Parts: sequence; structure tokens; C-alpha cells
Amino acid sequence: MKTKIVTLLIISIFVLGSFSLLVPQVDATVTSGKKVNVTFMIDGVGNYNKDIITINGQTYTKNNLQTKSYMPGSTIQVSVVEEVTEAEWYPDKFRFSSWTNGNGLVGVSGTFVVPNYDVTVTANYEVVPKVFVEFEIAGLGNYNADIITIDGEYYTKNYIPKFYWFTGSTHSVSVETPVALVFWPYTTYYFSGWTNGNGLTGASGTFTVPSSDTTVIANYGLSPVLETAMTISCTLGSVSGSTTTIISGILSSGGSGIAGKNVALTYYDGANWNSIGSTTTSSDGTYNYNWIVPEDLENGGYPVKAEFQGDTEYLSSSAVTGNAGSLMVVPEFPLGGLVALLTCFSSALIFIKLRSKGIDSFNSV
Repeated sequence: MKTKIVTLLIISIFVLGSFSLLVPQVDATVTSGKKVNVTFMIDGVGNYNKDIITINGQTYTKNNLQTKSYMPGSTIQVSVVEEVTEAEWYPDKFRFSSWTNGNGLVGVSGTFVVPNYDVTVTANYEVVPKVFVEFEIAGLGNYNADIITIDGEYYTKNYIPKFYWFTGSTHSVSVETPVALVFWPYTTYYFSGWTNGNGLTGASGTFTVPSSDTTVIANYGLSPVLETAMTISCTLGSVSGSTTTIISGILSSGGSGIAGKNVALTYYDGANWNSIGSTTTSSDGTYNYNWIVPEDLENGGYPVKAEFQGDTEYLSSSAVTGNAGSLMVVPEFPLGGLVALLTCFSSALIFIKLRSKGIDSFNSV
């Protein structure tokens, strides 16, 4: 009897095990020709509930987003607000950081390609950190009238509050110069430069909050420090391969060139300023630098900057090439390809001229 029971138990286990192997697997993909569900979500913005995302021209808050059906392979235009501030209680700022299941989305705006399965697309935000920024005035003796203006508010050197600012935010800052004591010894002081200015160069400008606590110092001295001006230009505005371009300009003060000063050169790749090199101004204040453009530099336009850091005699200054003067890196073409490009360009010009005369058709020659 016991033998039969054990045998039946073993057979039952085997049958059940075999049955479980026959259970069909669920396929998450959708059969071609059927719509799929796409759900957009916003994560990491606390209680913020104002308009934050735009989908195919329609704007939504994080709480009124709806699941919608789309055909696989179709596209959806999506954009989100880069930074939002929740000010209901203590203000917090949130900055867009990334997409989850973005499928074509990379930045704050772009095109989402609908996959062949149901999906939830999430725009992720992170809290923007805040840091303490202090301002000090150095070398000003007993002068205690209004000396510095920060975001439109005036302060004396003995009363400048500590600021608690979001990293990356910008603030207007200016100092008075020259200033003089109205009592003995009637000393006159001149602004000479910034320590930890982070964007500040002359007596007034814009300060960008760094990623850590900092103390910004406005330095004064008894001798006047002269303002400077910088110019910059690039020869061979368009280059290919490892072509050499000449970066040149002049550093001057009051219309006269300044000799023997170091000029740092950088180019902007869309995200960061990258070092090119440095050179020294000649006797008339001019500078020249032969830059061999890296072969691996991607095609496109690159602003180039020349910067003088300043010293005890002269204030700092910089210059950046504008759109017309930016370096343009172009692909290398064999001669035939170049001729083809020129032919197409000429055709476009002819077409425009014909259109301007009211002729609608165009026959290439």
C-alpha cells in the first residue's frame, strides 16, 4: 500500500512538473499593425505641479499626464522645462538630468520613437544644490561707505551678508573705484582685481556660482590699475584636416598696446573651453599664434577666446570670435566631390535669381 502511494506521488510530481513546462511564455511585444500604450512621467520635482512637459504641442503638469496609444515606429515630439522652482515652502530648484526609456530622447527636447511594446517614459530631475558665497573687500583701509553692489543691493565693506545660492546661477556684482577717505590721511584707493571672481573681470560684471562654498574678494590698492581691451581674429576661417590657422589680435589700454603680457587661447566645443596654448604680446601689444587644428575635431563652428588674466598694473580682459570669425571645421573632399559641391551651390544661387524674377521652373545647365 505504501509503495502505491509513493509511486502515485512521484507520478503526480512528474506530471505537474511536465505541465508547468508546457505553460506558454508571455511576449511583451505587440503584433505588427496594433497600437501600443505610451505613458510619460515626471520624477524628482517634489510638489511642483505647474506646466513642465510638452508632448506634440500639448503642455502638461506632472499630475495630468495620460497614457496614450501610438503606432510602433511613429514619432512624438517631446520637451521638458530644464529648471523649475518649488516655492510653496522653502524654495527648492530642480534641474532635468536624464530620460528613462527615452528611445531617441537625450536632452530637454527631442524626438521619441515609439517602440513595438507598451512603455513608460520618465523625465528625471535632480535637486540643484546650494552653496554659501561670501564677499570681502581687501586693502581698503578705514573706508566704510557703500562699496559693493550685489544684485542691485548696496553694501559697505563691514556689512556684506553671506549668500546661499544655487550652483550655476548668475548674479550681477560691481564695486566702486576709485574711492577716497573723507578724513585724514585722505587716501585714494583703486580697485585692482578679484580673487575667486568666477566670471568677474573688471569693476563690474557677472558672477557664476561655483559647485562649492567660496569667498570672493575685491582687492584694492593705492596705485590705479588700468583697464584693458582685447581683440581676436582667425585666418583661414574654414579649415580641414590638420590645417594651421593663425590666431591674432592686440592687447591694449587707452589705445596703446601692452607688451610682454601672457595671452591664453581656448576654443569652445559646445560644452567646455579647451586649451589651445598661450603666447606673449610683442612690443606693440599684438600677438600671433599658429594653431594646428586637431584632425579628430568634429565638423562645425568653434568660437575661439583670447584672455589676459590681469596683474598689478592692468585689469583682465578677454575677447571671443563672433559667428563670422569662429573657426569652421569642414570635411575633406576629393577634388571631384568639391566640384560637385560648388556646382550644387551655384545651382542654388541661380535658382534663387530665377525665382526672384518670377520664373517658377528651373533647368540645370
